[in-house]
Amino acid sequence: MHNIEFDHFRPIYISFIIILTVLLIYIFKKNRFEFIDGFVITSISLTSLIVSIYMTSLVGTLTDELSMGGDSVSFYLFIITASISVINFVAYFYKKRS
Repeated sequence: MHNIEFDHFRPIYISFIIILTVLLIYIFKKNRFEFIDGFVITSISLTSLIVSIYMTSLVGTLTDELSMGGDSVSFYLFIITASISVINFVAYFYKKRS
């Protein structure tokens, strides 16, 4: 059964994925802007991770309270967002060392 209530979270997850992917590409780019540094990359990665965790827990709470089935697409989008957030953090500090 398709739950339309959870479709409203998907654009937020997709936006985070796009932003984090652009940051990941930026990390490996040769010509960098000076105003984007480790603090900015870490802040954006942590903020997107925290908001994604909150939204995923909210979906879980809603499914329990409304006795509905969960949304597997939102969960997969959360896994992708969390993975790219961690990859950004690790890639920046690995790239900075070398």
